[in-house]
Amino acid sequence: MAPFLKAYWKQCRKGLGIFLLFSLIFLGVFLLYGISIEAVVYPAILCGLLGLIFLALDMHRAWRTYRQLEILKTLPAPLMEPFPEPDTMEAAEYQEIIRTLREGQKQLESGMALRYEEMVEYYTIWAHQIKTPIASMRLTLQNEDSELSRRLSEDLLRIEQYVEMVLCYLRLDSSSTDYVFQEYDLDSIVKQAVRKFAGQFIRRKIRLDYQPLHTRVVTDEKWLLFVVEQVLSNALKYTPAAGTVTIDLEEPKTLC
Repeated sequence: MAPFLKAYWKQCRKGLGIFLLFSLIFLGVFLLYGISIEAVVYPAILCGLLGLIFLALDMHRAWRTYRQLEILKTLPAPLMEPFPEPDTMEAAEYQEIIRTLREGQKQLESGMALRYEEMVEYYTIWAHQIKTPIASMRLTLQNEDSELSRRLSEDLLRIEQYVEMVLCYLRLDSSSTDYVFQEYDLDSIVKQAVRKFAGQFIRRKIRLDYQPLHTRVVTDEKWLLFVVEQVLSNALKYTPAAGTVTIDLEEPKTLC
C-alpha cells in the first residue's frame, strides 16, 4: 500500500498545488477590492469537498489499476495481456510501445528457436556420421596388437566419448528424448563402465580398488552409465601410472 500512496501523491500533488494557488489568487484579489473573505472561503470549502469525493473515486480507480499491474508483473511475458484500460493518452501510448516491443521479442525468439533447431539438426547429423569412420578405425586397430595400436585405441575411445557428450547435450533439450526410469543394479552399470576402460587400466598399470556395492537405484540406465563413464575417464586422466582408482559408496548412498 505504501508504494501506491507514494506514487499516487506524486501524481496528484501538481493538481492540488494548482488548486491552492488559484484559491490564493482569488483571496488576494478579493482582499484588494475589499470584498468579504467569506466569498472566497465558502466556495473554496465546497470545491475542496467535491474535490475530495472525486479524489476518493480516482484513488479507488488507480488502486484497482495498480493491483492489476502488480498481478501482471508476476506473470510470464506471453500472459501479460490484456492490460488495464488506459485512462490517459500517455498510458495508451506506453501500452502500445509495450505491445510493439513484445511483438519484436516474439520475432526474435522465433528466429533464435529456428537457428537452434538448425544447429541441433546439424550436430546430430554430424555426430551420427562421424561414428562410421570411428567404427572403421576401431575395426582396423583390432586387427593389430602393438603398443601403437593400443594407444590409438585409447585416443579413439576419447573421441567416441566426446561424440557421445555432444549427443547427450543435444538430447537434454530435445522434447523427443525418452527417459526410462527403472530399478537397476548399480554394480551392473559400474562394471559396464569399467570394462570400457579396461585397456587403459592394463596399459598404465593402474589398480582398480572396487568392491561390489550391493545397491539398487532408480535411474535411467543410459544416462547414469554416461555419467559414470565420464567420472571414470577423468579419474584415469589424472591418475599417474601405477596409481589407484577407487570406486566406493559413501552414505547416504553417494557413488564416489
